[in-house]
Amino acid sequence: MAYSYILPRGSDYTVSVSNEEGLPPRFLMLTYIVVCLGFFALLLSRGVGLALGVVILLSLFLSWRLAPQLEHKKWYQRLWNFLALVYIPFFLVDLIAISRSLILGVTHLLVFIQIILLFTRREIRDCRRLYLISFLQLVAASGLSQSLSFLLPFILFGYFSVLLCRVMSPALFLKKGKPSSEGIITVLPRRFSGSWLLNSGVLLIGLLVGTLLIFILLPRWGAGYFGGRRWRAPAVVGFSKRVELGVMGRVRDNPSVVMRVRAGEEEDFSRLIGWRGLAFDNFDGRSWSRTRLLKHRVWNRSDGIFKLKEFSTTEGLIRLEFYIEPIRTDVIFTAGEVYGVGGGLRWLFRDDANSMFFVAHLLERTSYTIYSQIRSPSARSLRMERGAYPKEIRDRYLQVPLLDPRIQELAARLTEDQPSAYDKVRQIEDYLRQNYRYSTEGVDTREADPLASFLFDHQQGDCQYFATAMVVLLRLAGVPARVVNGFIPGEYNSLGGYYLVRQRHAHSWAEVYFPGQGWIEFDPTSESVGSEALSSGIGTFLWSWIDSLRLWWDRHVVFYSSYTQQRYLYALAGFFKAGWSGMTRALSYGIVGLREAASRWVPVLKIVGIICALVIISLLVSKRVFPSSRRIRALKGEGVWFYHRMLKLLVRKGFVKKPAQTPLEFAVEIRFSAPLYTGPVEELTDWYYRLRYGGLNLDGLPRERIEEALRSLKRRRG
Repeated sequence: MAYSYILPRGSDYTVSVSNEEGLPPRFLMLTYIVVCLGFFALLLSRGVGLALGVVILLSLFLSWRLAPQLEHKKWYQRLWNFLALVYIPFFLVDLIAISRSLILGVTHLLVFIQIILLFTRREIRDCRRLYLISFLQLVAASGLSQSLSFLLPFILFGYFSVLLCRVMSPALFLKKGKPSSEGIITVLPRRFSGSWLLNSGVLLIGLLVGTLLIFILLPRWGAGYFGGRRWRAPAVVGFSKRVELGVMGRVRDNPSVVMRVRAGEEEDFSRLIGWRGLAFDNFDGRSWSRTRLLKHRVWNRSDGIFKLKEFSTTEGLIRLEFYIEPIRTDVIFTAGEVYGVGGGLRWLFRDDANSMFFVAHLLERTSYTIYSQIRSPSARSLRMERGAYPKEIRDRYLQVPLLDPRIQELAARLTEDQPSAYDKVRQIEDYLRQNYRYSTEGVDTREADPLASFLFDHQQGDCQYFATAMVVLLRLAGVPARVVNGFIPGEYNSLGGYYLVRQRHAHSWAEVYFPGQGWIEFDPTSESVGSEALSSGIGTFLWSWIDSLRLWWDRHVVFYSSYTQQRYLYALAGFFKAGWSGMTRALSYGIVGLREAASRWVPVLKIVGIICALVIISLLVSKRVFPSSRRIRALKGEGVWFYHRMLKLLVRKGFVKKPAQTPLEFAVEIRFSAPLYTGPVEELTDWYYRLRYGGLNLDGLPRERIEEALRSLKRRRG
C-alpha cells in the first residue's frame, strides 16, 4: 500500500508515504549520476582499467534494478558480508603484487566499497556514503591524472554535487522518518525547474571562485596534485651513458611528445640549434660515451633559483619554461649559456661538460625554468682567437680511436690552408653540408668502420653521423670538439606561444672549444633544422587550441607550486607598488596625470569587479535557496507564533508532536489519525514551510487566513 500526498495551495513540496522501504527516485537518480562521475574521473585518470570499468557499469545497472527486490533477503546480505571479508586479504595482495601503489590500491578498495553500497543501499545515509566515496574517488583521480580531461568530470561533479546538497538540505529534503504503521515518509521538491537548475549553476560558479582564491593563496608544500604516481615512461634515445651511431635516426617517425617549451614572444630563436641535453667526449669508432660520470650538486640557491653564474636580476636573460613528459632520463634540457635553473626543483646536479641532471629519472611529469643567454659571437671575434688550449681540454677533447687513414687525409686536406681554428670549423661544416645528404637509411651500423662508410661510401646518414664526422675531423685537425645530443626547437604553436617537441625532433650537433669564448655550437647536418610551423587547416587549428589549453592547465594548475605562487605574489605586489607610486606622482601633475596613472589600474579593477559581481550573485542566490542563520533565529520568535499556537491546540486535543518529528511528518500523522483536523493543520504547516524555507517574508504572511485556520482548528471536535 502506498500514498502520494502533495501539500495544498501551491506548495513546493511533495510527500510520499509508502509501506515499503525505498529511496526517492529523483534523489537516487542524482546519487547515481554522482557515482558515475566518480567512476568516470577514475577511468580518465587510468585509476581503473577497462575490465574494472565494465564491472562498474554492470554494477550500476544491476543495483538499480535488483537491489530493491533483494535487499530484504538474508542470503543477499550474507553474500555481501562474505565478499567484504574475502576482499581484505585481496587488498593486501593488490598493494604488494598487483597495483604496487598505495594510491591505486586504495582506489580499488573505494570502488569495491562503493559497489557493496550500491547493492545494499537502504537508507539516505547509504547514499551520503556513496557521495563521500565518489568525492574521494575524484580526489584520487586528481592525484593519478594531470591531464586536462580531468576538468570535465570535475565541473560536472561540482554541479551535480550542488544539486544533491540542495536536495539534502532542510529546505528541500527532510529526513526519512522511521517506519510506522502509516508507512515511510519522504519529501522532495515537486520538480527540477529551469530556475532551480540555473540557481544551482550560479552557486557552482560562486564555489569555483572561492575555490580558485583558496587554490592561489593557500601555502603549498609540493607540486602538482599529490605526486607519488609513477608513469610508464617511454625511453628516449641518445641520453644514456653510451650511444651508438645511427640510433637518432630510428626515432625519426616517432610522434610521441617529449616536452613543451614556452618562451616570450619577443625572443628570437633563429640562432638556436636546439634544446641541449647530454655532451659526449669519447668516441670508440662505433659509439659515443661519457668518460666522466661524476655529478656535482649545485648548492648556490637564492629565491628558488639555482645559480650557476652570479646575477642580480633576470633582466636581459631569456626565460624558458620547460614542461617535460614522463621519460626515462634524468637529463635537464637547456638552451644557450645557462645562468640559473628555477621552478621549484629541490635538487640540481651538473657534470664537467655543463650537462645538468635531476636527482633521478623522470617517471612523472615535471617542469622547471631556465634563465640563459643565447650567445652568437661574431665570426671576426672567433677568427681572432689565438690562445692555447688548456691541457685538460686537449687530453679529453682531442681523443680519436684508430680510424681509416682516409679520414686523416680528409681532415688534412680540408684544413691545411685555413689560418684559424674558426676557419677550420667553417670549412668542415660547409663541406659536410654541401656534399652529404641527410637520411635515416644508408649506413649499416654493423660495418667495421661506420664513420668511414658514411664519409666515403654512402655519403648519407642521420644527424649523428654528421656531428660525429665534424667532431672527429676537427680533433684530427687539432681543434677540441664534442658531440651534443638534444632536440631541435620543434613545432611552434602560435596560439599558446610555445614549442612542442616530439621524439622525432631528436638531434645531434657539435660544440667547439674556443679559449676566449668557451664552447660554441655548430650544426653540420645538411637538412634544415629549427622550429617547424604547424600546417594550416581547421583540424590543425583545433588541435593547436586544445594543446595550448592543455599547456595552460599544466602551467596554472598541475605545476602550480610554492615557487610559482611566490613569483605571482611578488609580481602583484610590484604592480600595486608601481601603481601607487605613479598615483602619488600624478597628484603633482594635476588631473591629466591622475587619469594617466589611474589607467594602469583598469585591468585590476575589471578583474576585481568581475569577482565581486560573481560573489554577490552567489550570495543572493544562496539566500534564496538556503535560509540564513539570522532569518532562522527570527523565525524562532515572532515568525512561527501561529505554529506554536497550533501545537498547543493539538496538545489539548490529545495529539503531541514528538521531538524527532518534522512538522511535515506530524501533519501526515494527523492526516491518518485525525482526518477531521487535516484541513487547518495542513494549511498552517504549509504556511510554516513557506515562511521558513520558501522565501516568504513576514510582511507577506496572511494573518487573517492564519487566524481563521487557528479558529477552525479550535472549533473542531474529534
